[in-house]
Amino acid sequence: MILLILSSLFFRLGLSLYEDADVVHLNANNFDKLVTGSRDTWLVQFFSSYCPYCQNFAPNFEKAAKELKGTVKIGVVDADEDRTLLRRYNVRGIPTVKIYLPNNPIPENYDGPRTAEALVEKVRAIKKSKRNKSVKSTEVSDADKTDEDNKEDVEATI
Repeated sequence: MILLILSSLFFRLGLSLYEDADVVHLNANNFDKLVTGSRDTWLVQFFSSYCPYCQNFAPNFEKAAKELKGTVKIGVVDADEDRTLLRRYNVRGIPTVKIYLPNNPIPENYDGPRTAEALVEKVRAIKKSKRNKSVKSTEVSDADKTDEDNKEDVEATI
């Protein structure tokens, strides 16, 4: 009951859960420019200030944001202010967390535990996996180039 009263108070006062947090407030006007058109990885939470689950999750999300600062961008979308993005990204419940990779409009859904540690671990694993794929693709390109160069050298000597 007390939680419901506090939720109602937050909503009436117009306070956002992340008003003083070190996160980027996203909406339909800035989302594409900042997130989907970015060269950065983004961790984005869709939330509502009156949602008790969002209120419980907020300290963990803020802690994860502090730990990931400088490695990924952190953003929040207030579901009460902008439903356009909720529809576009098929957000059916809140809080919802999505991870956007560079220059990719299709996010990865985060369905793990709602703890700072789990969020940080997931984002770091995705970034590590992305780095490994990038290194492997470079190695394959170099290997192909070397084979082609060797083939040209053999043909030139014949």
